[in-house]
Amino acid sequence: MSVQYYSGETDKAKYIYFKKDGLLQHIRQFHDSVEMIFMLDGKAEAHLYDKTYIMQRGDIFFVDSYEGHWYKHLTSEILAFVLVLSREYLEDFYELYADQTFMTYMSDKKKNQRIFELIERWYGETEKTHIKDLGYANLLFSYFIEEYSLTKRAHKNVREELIKVLLLYTLIITSPCCTQLLIWVNINL
Repeated sequence: MSVQYYSGETDKAKYIYFKKDGLLQHIRQFHDSVEMIFMLDGKAEAHLYDKTYIMQRGDIFFVDSYEGHWYKHLTSEILAFVLVLSREYLEDFYELYADQTFMTYMSDKKKNQRIFELIERWYGETEKTHIKDLGYANLLFSYFIEEYSLTKRAHKNVREELIKVLLLYTLIITSPCCTQLLIWVNINL
């Protein structure tokens, strides 16, 4: 079993990371937020647990909450849109499709063309606001649903809750403010 790192920064409220990036993370990681890679150029391996996907121009890779993932460059230069969205951006989707999620690997170039056009338009927005980002996120999710079938979330709620409790426990043990955290845990769990 390999070591995976929890990326807590991405779990902040209203968090969005949206960059055109030539460097995908080689570090094995997981987080509460979802992550999407939209490959523009080059070739890379995308690893989700023990599965490996080869991403190239026009492919989309989706990582759901708390799924262990990492990337490996297969060409010297790559370019991709990297989009990481905190849970707030998916509240409406999860309310409508509680036990479902998006496909992990979407490689149909024809289906992805409209999705990539939306991503380009969103990325090009000069005035960024939370409400506009919510609108784009929901439109993106609707495009995913229209172009690809949804898949069943495999007992994610139990796994997510267990991971949250373990992370909280670790925080309690390493925090100088243990008493306040213990009170919060007893009240909220």
